[in-house]
Amino acid sequence: MNFLETTKLPDLSFEKKSKIKIVENLNIGSSCKAEIILILLGEKPATEYTLHPWNEDPTSFQEKLESIGLVVIKESIISDTNKPPKKIDFYIAKDAKTATKLSTLNPAVDHEEFGALMGFPHSAIKAFLSGKRKDYPTENKIRDGVVFGMAMSKDNFEQELALLKHWSNLIKQYAPDTYKSLLPIAS
Repeated sequence: MNFLETTKLPDLSFEKKSKIKIVENLNIGSSCKAEIILILLGEKPATEYTLHPWNEDPTSFQEKLESIGLVVIKESIISDTNKPPKKIDFYIAKDAKTATKLSTLNPAVDHEEFGALMGFPHSAIKAFLSGKRKDYPTENKIRDGVVFGMAMSKDNFEQELALLKHWSNLIKQYAPDTYKSLLPIAS
């Protein structure tokens, strides 16, 4: 039985649907759109996104996300003092405390705290750190319609997989265009 075809979620308010539509219309990668939508739905605390010159205008990006009630912290990556930054990192959350905390962490050093703020289960974070991961083959992701990924633990694999399926189902139902654009990523 395919989890994504059997779970029907409740309808969202017009306001929430409108906020999701704003995110779906951003000129950014589909995976970041999905992450931001999960924040709007209360499924993840925060995310980070690196905006490149070919993406949405940085000011517009920040204003649009703030207009839908998200807190956005911008950090420019300076490449040359005479040129605009080549990329800009954004930290996005529903509240200032979470966005600020995420912006102060170094994901290469603060693995546990960073992973928790990104919404990953503690068992998956531990699996990532220890290298004791269970493989979830790409062909299974395609079969199951899972469009998210994470290091999954051997001991808690089923619950972590259920979470990935749940997140995928939310995006499939509430942001179908984003979901469809993510499907090739899983292949």
